[in-house]
Amino acid sequence: MSKKPLKNIRIASVVGNNCVADSRVIKQAEALAEAGASITVFCRYENGLKSEEVINGVCYRRYSPIQKAFSLALMFIGRFFKDLFAGNKRCFSHLKNFFYAIILVFIMGGYFIIRTPLKLINKNIIDNIKGNNFFRKLRTNLFQDIRYYMFEQMFCKPIVNYNPDIIHAHDFETVPLAISCKEKTKAKVIFDAHEIEADREGRNTIKAIKKIETVIRYYFLKIDGFIAVNKSAVNFYLENYGDLNKPIAIIHNSPIFNFKNKISGNIKDVRTQIGLKNGEKLLVYTGAIGQNRGVPEIAEAIKPLDDVHFCIMGPQKEPALSFFKSHVKKLGMVDRVHILPPVPHWEVTQTIKTADCGISFIQPSCLNYYYCLPNKLFESALAGLPMIVTDLPEMKNFVETEQVGLVTPAGDVTALTQTIKKMLANTQKYKPTKEKLDHIQKTYGWPAQAEKLVKLYQEILK
Repeated sequence: MSKKPLKNIRIASVVGNNCVADSRVIKQAEALAEAGASITVFCRYENGLKSEEVINGVCYRRYSPIQKAFSLALMFIGRFFKDLFAGNKRCFSHLKNFFYAIILVFIMGGYFIIRTPLKLINKNIIDNIKGNNFFRKLRTNLFQDIRYYMFEQMFCKPIVNYNPDIIHAHDFETVPLAISCKEKTKAKVIFDAHEIEADREGRNTIKAIKKIETVIRYYFLKIDGFIAVNKSAVNFYLENYGDLNKPIAIIHNSPIFNFKNKISGNIKDVRTQIGLKNGEKLLVYTGAIGQNRGVPEIAEAIKPLDDVHFCIMGPQKEPALSFFKSHVKKLGMVDRVHILPPVPHWEVTQTIKTADCGISFIQPSCLNYYYCLPNKLFESALAGLPMIVTDLPEMKNFVETEQVGLVTPAGDVTALTQTIKKMLANTQKYKPTKEKLDHIQKTYGWPAQAEKLVKLYQEILK
């Protein structure tokens, strides 16, 4: 392969966040830049960030937070009416904020709605509105359409002016925008599905699923290339949204380690940060404390196991963090459960390598979780740690195929306690060997993923 196979190719990568800590988007962008492409990431501006900057050969352009403010206003209005219709009196204590949100929506969205009202209701949604269901479907789809349209208003003109050869749309919320830009620039569009969008945590209701699926089905066959995080996700999209006869790649969000000029010599490992004594065992979880990710249950499972500690390392949000801390306090486990801040994605494997075991007790509360293959598995494996995972298809397959840990039933805390005991009694038995580490790095490591990404681009550009 040429050292610069994507030389003179212009790529517009689009993501709905500020792209400061989105390791998947950043790693992909830097891999494409290394392959010779000229790449700009179009992302969302937030206070304190630079509107434009170049990092490791990638240009980041950030645009107005209007979409975020608009979404928050719509969310507040939605909650107000939800409480009102449920007979919850707390809605009346927020009347002032409700009227502020209404005013914000009209000021920010009114111009676009009045100017092009038909753009707010996609043809595919109109096709699904029948008889008495008209107003119900309008209500459940309109706000999501406004969100898509606000993305288009924020990013479309800059992307069209950039005139890319390929538009890389991260997560489905940016795909309608990418297709709109494609029609104006003749660029190819890649849909990078980080999640199973229609059935994510917090979205797994009949109305929410139908709302998202309607839009996905309309746009899916218009894309020119597709990326997913594992085989189950690929199969789900193809079975539900159409047999896409276009290039497809599975790109795992595996970590970078020993990456040139990035690893500093003063990384403080988790065991040192916590200050554990000799003989004390440590389980490590990398990521957020989210709903149904099984983090509180892990704390419950280690309670009867003396000298076993549990460390959570990653970015945390409220109210999940406060709830977890309160739960740990009630368990009387404050001295054995530790929460550490996140580190740069290229330092994760070195930071966690002194733990005894990696753990992921995620629950199958939605299809997105059921089919997940989180990067924490690759982080643990490449750090040389054995793993304990829930018996969900992709995680179970990885751990059993690579023989790097134990599988435990989802939701069964008692079984998890026994699995932890079994693991810690002989971690060496489940720990990846040097040969196994070499195989995992070659198969799942980031260099292998970057190579697949570049090959996908070459195939699309033929």
